[in-house]
Amino acid sequence: ANANGDDLDYLRCSSFRIPVILYNRLFEGYCSVNVDDKKIGRLAADHLYSQGYRYPAVVHGTQNFPGATKREEGFFERMEEHGVKLPENKIIYAGNSLKGGFECGKLMLEKHSIDMADCYFCSSDFIGLGLLNAWAEEKLVPKKIGVIAMGNHDPQYSKYHVPSLTVINMPIEEMAEQCCQFLIDRMYTLADEPAVKFFETKLYARDSTRRS
Repeated sequence: ANANGDDLDYLRCSSFRIPVILYNRLFEGYCSVNVDDKKIGRLAADHLYSQGYRYPAVVHGTQNFPGATKREEGFFERMEEHGVKLPENKIIYAGNSLKGGFECGKLMLEKHSIDMADCYFCSSDFIGLGLLNAWAEEKLVPKKIGVIAMGNHDPQYSKYHVPSLTVINMPIEEMAEQCCQFLIDRMYTLADEPAVKFFETKLYARDSTRRS
């Protein structure tokens, strides 16, 4: 799980006598359980556009992986299809934590760069929640700024925050169960061919983007 670029390079150059199953990393020669990352980006763009946001940006964690890049591509491609002109500084980096998102949001306020975008697609819900906390006193969300994030942690944090955070969920439990099933299949039936399964994601629209 959470393999970065270096991890994938290691897999590319290695061979194993034990089953290896990848979580949300589509990689030739290995079993994997995935979501459609490009579709996720497009889903986020459609939602923000429907709420009237027109100046989008992405907030990435500092550790990137190919799926995150595909989400970003899908997001910006879909915005351009809607006729949205992308801002020059459309990608921002933050530590992948509540603290990282908070510090990023505060820095944007201090540098007066908050007006460079009116909506932010965050690579994790912890980053998104950090931004909401950083901007709480200014009451920027959702009338002036919208925040949407990948829901990859315990959903109660996003659901019960004030304001609540719009997320695109990762069906973590179902994906983990499928990883185990792939592993069992290869341990006890000696299955050789790599198997790949994709899971659907769902957007939960909440207060952080709810203009209407």
